[in-house]
Amino acid sequence: MINYEKLWEDEAPKIYELSIRADTNDADYVTETTDVSQNQIDAMIPIIEMIKGRKHYNWSDGEYSRLEEHPKKIYPELTEEAYEWFCEFLPHGEHGIHTIESIEYYPLPNKVKLL
Repeated sequence: MINYEKLWEDEAPKIYELSIRADTNDADYVTETTDVSQNQIDAMIPIIEMIKGRKHYNWSDGEYSRLEEHPKKIYPELTEEAYEWFCEFLPHGEHGIHTIESIEYYPLPNKVKLL
């Protein structure tokens, strides 16, 4: 079982950039980008696997959580701890989100500041 509490303070190096794109109002998209560790990516995989099976209205929060099914009802195996942890990485539109459209991660580039 994954200890999400420890992942809040994961001190492993942040080697990836995670980008999550979500629908906030029927084709109005918001994106959240966060630097993450391999441990955090590994912990997200089971949650992402749950979401993959449902294309539309797969993650409701904000105002949408009153209108649509809450993720904890859609995915009964999702623990409160996992839900709260994963929500920290999600974008949030003015009214919340109703669908996670994409989740991508890639190695952080080596940036060189020239000026």
